[in-house]
Amino acid sequence: MIRRRIAAVMLVFICLMPVARVIAQSQESMHPEIGNTLVVATKLIEPFVMEDDAGNLTGFSVDLWNEIARRIGVNFKWMRYETVGELIDAVESRQTDAAIAAISITAEREQRIDFSKDYYNSGLIIAVPNSSLAPFQLIEAFLNPALLQIFAGFALIILIAAHIYWLIERNRDPNVPPGYIKGIWEGIWWATVTVTTVGYGDRTPHGFAGRVMAIIWMFMGLFLIANFTASVTSVVTVQHIQGTINDLGDLRGRMVVTLEGSTSQQALTSRGITPVTRRTAEEAYAILLDGDAEAIVYDAPVLMYFAANEGAGQVNLVGNIFDPESYGIALAQDSVYREIINLAILNIMEDGTYDDIYATYFGMQP
Repeated sequence: MIRRRIAAVMLVFICLMPVARVIAQSQESMHPEIGNTLVVATKLIEPFVMEDDAGNLTGFSVDLWNEIARRIGVNFKWMRYETVGELIDAVESRQTDAAIAAISITAEREQRIDFSKDYYNSGLIIAVPNSSLAPFQLIEAFLNPALLQIFAGFALIILIAAHIYWLIERNRDPNVPPGYIKGIWEGIWWATVTVTTVGYGDRTPHGFAGRVMAIIWMFMGLFLIANFTASVTSVVTVQHIQGTINDLGDLRGRMVVTLEGSTSQQALTSRGITPVTRRTAEEAYAILLDGDAEAIVYDAPVLMYFAANEGAGQVNLVGNIFDPESYGIALAQDSVYREIINLAILNIMEDGTYDDIYATYFGMQP
């Protein structure tokens, strides 16, 4: 009888061993082994990820991750990439355990990877060069049909004055060639330097009629130059006003730059705007400041930081923030670290640590 009971107990024990193993594995997956070294992908994007003079990473997202890693008890090492697309690919292929920078949570990305709880609310904004007219805008302004008509009219008046001067002076002034081509060229030279009040003095009328004509031409020149200057200024000013970018609706037909694979690229494309793309923010800023682009569209906190620091006095932010979005930590599908990372983020937000980190890089409380 006793043997049967012992046998029954042993049989139950043997049957329960696989179940216990499954439970243990489940608990292990819910609580990853402390001491694991994680590979964390990132990319430079101010003020979230920056590099100090010693080559160490700093920034809002970097400090936040350092605090998360400390609280969940894991070691980690950074792996740098250049674009958000590369970060997503690295996490999806499990080359890295996580990625943090300024990664927007989107439905398309959520289909490929998991995200932690969002830790920063963002959106898109427009920045434009802080200059009166970019080089390409000046060219466009001077090719304006109205301005070309003004130039043509002024040139015609000078040509008429040159003919009158030549006809009057060709038989009186030995310095005025009697031939038509050379004579008219001398007349154009005299009419131009006289009407612009330069008056080099190398060409002066010799006859009475020529001098009367010169007096009339000089007084006409005062009116012509004033009228010409006012007309050119008016046309260029109108061209500038018409070319001003004030909001999202003004971007159609403009040269707009953004970052490759970013949510801002998707936002522009969905609105029928085809932007020029660059891999890094620094490359995009260079295009804007060199006058090769009329605007840059990207994440609001990034452009705000640029406008207040490296781009101070060189760029202006225009319009309102649009297409609100949130940043999260990218994780592989079904990552065992997701729950403890989320818990750490919540604790960091609740105990005031998040506010301190935020104030360090944005100069205010969230």
